[in-house]
Amino acid sequence: MVGDALKGYAPVLAVWYLFHSHDLQVASGIAAVLGHDFPVYIRFHGGRGVATSFGVYAALAMPLAVGLVAVGIFIALALRYMSVMSMVTVPLGALVLLLLALFHVDSYTYSQTIFGAFATAFVIITHMGNIKRLIKGTEPKIGEGSERRRRRPGAEVT
Repeated sequence: MVGDALKGYAPVLAVWYLFHSHDLQVASGIAAVLGHDFPVYIRFHGGRGVATSFGVYAALAMPLAVGLVAVGIFIALALRYMSVMSMVTVPLGALVLLLLALFHVDSYTYSQTIFGAFATAFVIITHMGNIKRLIKGTEPKIGEGSERRRRRPGAEVT
């Protein structure tokens, strides 16, 4: 998870130090998430981009990322659904970036909200299966294991 977050954090921070451009930061953050979600070297089947998005959020606004991690931990402990944690915290980060830009807090710009909107869209798209399972009531909670593991030959079904 830390490696996935660094995939988003490192390029966005490097772009800032090299070019001092919020627009290029956003572009590199989007590229990092796209590269994580659709890697060429494994036939475009990658992850869901949540940790990478958190890394980008950390590079854009470290206090925001720390707050999102705290909210995420609370949601994961209270509800025990990692998918819900992902689908709440990433859009929440987008909303906070928008509010920071609207109220002209520090140097936050509307271009940074573009990343938040992009990350939100991709997290929702990549979690469509989870959304369907949540609606059906079949989404496994933390510690319950996945359907694939329960169906494995020789595995006990509880």
